Amino acid sequence: MAGAGGGSAAQLAELSQRVAALESALREERDNRLRLETGTRQALADRKRMLAEIEGLRASAAKSDRAREHQIAALVRRMEALSARLGELESVIGGLNQAARAAESEARAVRALINQEAARDLDETDGASASALAAAAGGETFGVHLASYRDAEKARAGWQVLLDTYPELLKGLAPRLEPFDLGTLGGRYLRLVAGPFADVAPARERCEALRAAGAFCQVAAFRGEPLG
Repeated sequence: MAGAGGGSAAQLAELSQRVAALESALREERDNRLRLETGTRQALADRKRMLAEIEGLRASAAKSDRAREHQIAALVRRMEALSARLGELESVIGGLNQAARAAESEARAVRALINQEAARDLDETDGASASALAAAAGGETFGVHLASYRDAEKARAGWQVLLDTYPELLKGLAPRLEPFDLGTLGGRYLRLVAGPFADVAPARERCEALRAAGAFCQVAAFRGEPLG
């Protein structure tokens, strides 16, 4: 009986150990299952968040594409408007260039005639004394012929340009307009003369200084109406 009791106790101890091992294995398996379930839930949550981000990116890209399309369409419209405007400007510029060429041709012809007249005046004055010149001019004073214009308005604008360009050389001089007619060669003009100079010598010196500075200048009698 004692031997039988000892065998039963050993079996019970062995069974207890096996039960304890099984319980330990079950606990470990349960812990592993819990970890797996937690990881699975986390993975599902991450996937859901990533899907939401992907959808957001897709929506944003679609909006960006539409915005870019609108911007491109607006730029195309602006380019078309600019092209039309450039065409208009080119047409206007072409007309202005044609008018400028015609005006320049007329100006060259007028300048040539004026230079011829002024050169003739100089030829007359260079060979005469100051007293003879004054007598020839009817006792008048002298001036410097600076330019010629079609009308008084253009003459006033031209005088202002000359003042701005040669302020020191024209300082203290008064402008006058003397009409002259070229007839069939060019019609009626107004000669812009600045002065007065009591003698021909200072008028000639002033002309030389103006020509050296790049201006047109010829000695002339100081005649005409004051430039208002």
